[in-house]
Amino acid sequence: MVYDDGACDKMLMTTELTNAEYHAHPAISKSNLDAARKSGKHLHDMLFGPPRASTAAFDFGTAFHAGVLPGEDFSKVAVRMPKSITSKATKAGKEFAKEHEGKIILNHSVSYALDQMMLSVSEHPAASGLLNGELLGKS
Repeated sequence: MVYDDGACDKMLMTTELTNAEYHAHPAISKSNLDAARKSGKHLHDMLFGPPRASTAAFDFGTAFHAGVLPGEDFSKVAVRMPKSITSKATKAGKEFAKEHEGKIILNHSVSYALDQMMLSVSEHPAASGLLNGELLGKS
């Protein structure tokens, strides 16, 4: 579907969308453009192929997006393991993961890295300004 009246761009730039809403929108995403740049087959596979298996890096990126992007709810996407649980492989870790099934489970070192990245974004004048609506991107 092609949008030529600019309404789609205006909606995407002025509406707070969750990551799921963004990717469900009929407009082409940055990820789609990256795949298309590789080849038409890459784009076709991304759009119509089987779902890709999640990786630790993908989960980290998803948690980061949920933590910094407007419209996202971090608590619906990810959960931090309590300090009393040292690993998802322990009995307590397995119970915690089962209790929070469907969410990304963040261990202590990953949580720390995520917190530092979110802090950097919030302290960066341009990044925080774009995310909180004080600065507008180019349309």
